[in-house]
Formats: sequence, structure tokens, C-alpha cells
Amino acid sequence: MALFDVTVSAVIPALDEEQTLAASVRELAEALEGATSGWEIIVVDGGSTDGTPKVCGELAAEYPGRFRWMRFPQDRGYGAALAAGIQLAEMQYTLLTEADGQYPAAQIPRLIQEAWRTPLVLGVRTKHRGSTSSRIASRIVNGLSRRMLGLAASDIDCAFKLVDTRLLRTLYLLSPGRLIHVELTIRMLQLTKGVAEVAIDHRPRTGGRSKSTFRDGAFAACDLLSLQRRLDDDEPNLRILDMPDPQPQLEAALSA
Repeated sequence: MALFDVTVSAVIPALDEEQTLAASVRELAEALEGATSGWEIIVVDGGSTDGTPKVCGELAAEYPGRFRWMRFPQDRGYGAALAAGIQLAEMQYTLLTEADGQYPAAQIPRLIQEAWRTPLVLGVRTKHRGSTSSRIASRIVNGLSRRMLGLAASDIDCAFKLVDTRLLRTLYLLSPGRLIHVELTIRMLQLTKGVAEVAIDHRPRTGGRSKSTFRDGAFAACDLLSLQRRLDDDEPNLRILDMPDPQPQLEAALSA
């Protein structure tokens, strides 16, 4: 019997992840089977040059009716792959996660528990265990998002999120790279003031390589300025958000 009477679409962008994708999907499928009353997994191959498409074909045969995938002929960016997957989601909630296996799927019930009171649940890594370039880029994006856009989120760059699918699919997301997580959060907060944060574990990679580079951190300010201009063009004051500071609740969760 499922823990929760909810349905979840898991969306995974993947680029050259033949070493980690199959294990990540199987772990995710097992967790979703136990936690939800219905689920699907959607992988968007962003133009891999390794064996990722072959792995996707094998997973589709292993999980008929549960696993879907699409492929870009060439790399159009992380954001484009994530946005494409979001538009394919059909379940009540959409889980955003990664193909590298760094987010333990066993944590999904903790996000679902918060979804009853808010359509946007953000994972917050208690310790970032990615590559050095990934940690630096994430720290810069999180810091600049707070300073430039007024976001009080603790770890907006974290790719582990649970979002109401009906609202999520109304968003017009344009960021081609990882800033799509910043844009997604801001645009969701234009629709609802509610947000929850859940402290989560983060594991080191077991294979493949991180796609984050030092360039991601170095150009974060320019990318955020571009996003800020787009938001200002939409409506002058949308970037000034009335978002409650979740830090006290998060600190209590981390110390529990």
C-alpha cells in the first residue's frame, strides 16, 4: 500500500550519463512505487554522445508504461531539457531530480509530506557533495540570487524539488542553463506565496562527471542580470518577492 494517495511524474535531464542513469532510475522507481499511488519517470536526453540513449531504450523496456524519454539531437542546455520534460509531465506533482544519483530517492516522502500545504517544495542540501566547480558555482548562484533578486531560499540551486504540475506547466521558462531553477522558483512564487524547504542528503557521484564548470560560477552574475531584465520586462516589481524567510524552520530540521 502506498504511503501517500498522490501521483508523481519524475523529470530527469540527462547528458552523457550512461554510467549512472540506470541505477538512478531503478532507485527512483522503487521509491515512487512505495510512496505514491501512481508514478512515471521522464528522461530528456539533452544530446548525449555516449550510450545514454541505449540505456534509455533498455529502461523503457524494463518499465513499460512507466518510463518515457525523448532526445534532443544536440545539446541545447540543461534548462531546455528540464523544460521539455516538465511539459511531458502528467501526474499530480512533478519531482525534479538528476541522473547522477546524488539525490537519494528515499527522501521523496519527506517532500510529499510538505506538498499538502504548498505547491512548491524545495530540497536543501545539508552538505553539498558535488565537484569543486559544482560547489563553487552553486554557492555563487545561491548568494547572488538572494542579493540581486531578493530570494530568501536557502539552496535555490538544488535540483531536488517537488512542484504542483498544474501550476508548473503554466510557466514560460527560458533559462537555458541551471538558472532555470532560479527562474522556476521565482515564477512559481508569482503564482503562490507558499514555499516549504526540506533538508536532504546529497551523495558524491559514483560515475560519470559533473557538467558544472567554473564558468557557471564566473558568468552567474551576467546570467542573473539577463534573468532580472526578463522579469522586469514582465512586470516591474515581480522580482521583489514577499517570501517568508524559511531559515528558522530549516535550522530546526537540520538540528533534529
